[in-house]
Amino acid sequence: MQTDAYSPIDRLVHKMAFGMPIARGLLHDLETSLYKAQLAQVQVRNPVFITALPRAGTTLLLELLARHGDAVTHSYRDMPFILSPLIWRKLSTRFHVPIAKSERAHDDGMTIDADSPEAFEEVVWLHLAPQNFTPRGIEISTDIPDEVARGLRDHMARLIASRAGATGTPNRYVAKNNADIARLGALRRHFPDAFFVVPVRHPLDHAQSLLRQHLRFGEIHGEDAFARRYMGDVGHFEFGALHRPILFPGFVEETAQLQPDSLEYWLCYWICAYRHLMQREDIIWVDMQRFTRDAEIAPLLRQLDLAEDATVIEAARHTVRPITGYEETAPVAPESLRTALSIHAALCDKAAASG
Repeated sequence: MQTDAYSPIDRLVHKMAFGMPIARGLLHDLETSLYKAQLAQVQVRNPVFITALPRAGTTLLLELLARHGDAVTHSYRDMPFILSPLIWRKLSTRFHVPIAKSERAHDDGMTIDADSPEAFEEVVWLHLAPQNFTPRGIEISTDIPDEVARGLRDHMARLIASRAGATGTPNRYVAKNNADIARLGALRRHFPDAFFVVPVRHPLDHAQSLLRQHLRFGEIHGEDAFARRYMGDVGHFEFGALHRPILFPGFVEETAQLQPDSLEYWLCYWICAYRHLMQREDIIWVDMQRFTRDAEIAPLLRQLDLAEDATVIEAARHTVRPITGYEETAPVAPESLRTALSIHAALCDKAAASG
């Protein structure tokens, strides 16, 4: 949601939820006690992790998959007590009011309301594994302690249980979390039945979008202290004053002479990220140029072992629009662009072969 729409009471509740870890822990423990029997019945199976660098198309894929009858996703209604979705859903229901859709802060034409799906999984990671967040960036995790994995699985079960009684019986956890690209090895180890979905956007187009958002959020963070706090509390460190890059192999060395206010920096970030990811053989790649042109989501549903859902298919046909293009000339090193285009071509081939 737009933080400028938060009332003084909304802001106070947010500050209490994120600023009082003892109270948050007590609520979590109370939820465990009250819903122990219900949680014991929940099976977390075949979770879906939608991840990539931001601005790749992860939000679009989340919006579509969230409409599936089996999908369970975080939504703005889960704020600010993300870690206790069962209790918070019960408590907050009486305060629900209709909220008209409005454009999100990214100024990209995507509209949201209180029931829209959103990327709040990072709150769980901040709670369970704060050591992975260093001042210089987010560390790559090839493994995580068993207790962290259990905590994440427990959260998935809580989210699924919180949706019980809704239309149908949703039971597939679907999360969009850009930072999960730093954890695919760890997630695979502890969730061997998981699906990883990674959209791929043309590198120059993608880098230009990343730079625009970084500059935009830099302005927002400078003007609105609550917006800056909000983004930090929910673990959105992608842009602006809060920017903490994911520390992909080679990234620190290759960007040593670059600054985040340059296009070359973001193109280098793109190269490091997708060079790292392309080594994996367990990713479902989505070529966003082709996907937004054809608006065909049925192949992705099949890859995710999700039944074809008319609501999802119709939503894709009516809401997905082709990527309109990008500036084909930009102040980047020719060598960097050649490297990025080579990686992009290889990943689009992977997407075509699997889809």
